[in-house]
Amino acid sequence: MTESAAASATVGTLTNTMGVLGMIYMLYGAQFAAALGQDQGKAAALILGIATTNGIPEVIVAVIVVTAVTAALKRIRKA
Repeated sequence: MTESAAASATVGTLTNTMGVLGMIYMLYGAQFAAALGQDQGKAAALILGIATTNGIPEVIVAVIVVTAVTAALKRIRKA
């Protein structure tokens, strides 16, 4: 159960992160790069950098939280 909870947390977090950043790129890529003072051609690299630096810690935190909550709920259900 713990492994499936961790896998679910990982997949869910990555789906959310890639969905949000992907939509930012598709809808506002040029404006996003301009707001950061960068060339429009660097939008993909900027967003990939954000996905890497923020996505990895998000996954780690999600796995820790979901695993802890799942374990607590399992204990409560057994009682």
